[in-house]
Amino acid sequence: MIFGTQCTNHVANATDDFIWANVSKDQKTSYELQASIQLPFGEVEYRTNGTDESAPDRRAQFTRIEAGSYLAFRTNGCAQVKYVAVYRFVDGTLEWIASGHPIACDESVIATKNGGMQISEMGSIWKDIAGKVHKSSV
Repeated sequence: MIFGTQCTNHVANATDDFIWANVSKDQKTSYELQASIQLPFGEVEYRTNGTDESAPDRRAQFTRIEAGSYLAFRTNGCAQVKYVAVYRFVDGTLEWIASGHPIACDESVIATKNGGMQISEMGSIWKDIAGKVHKSSV
């Protein structure tokens, strides 16, 4: 059986709240997705970028990841570089953890407890490349 080329990147959430994540093969698309997010009344409202009413709704482009969980993002075909965008809410304010951050085709990331981002050690979801484990033992 022949399988198509597929790349997988994991986004792990070591924060205390849920996050929203997207992994894109195209940097322009990643930035357009980020620009489409507006914040009225402390809630996320997704709007299209620009004035074209036929532009796609971007809300399905970000995926919610619960605290202490992770998710695999798979894309058909491999790109040498992918772009990860991750955000969360802190006291009702939008906070970007990663904003179109470039990662390798097979790299995974961890949204850290303090709102930063680390590259995962190959083969590990919760351990970063410096050897620090970010998953809470609780």
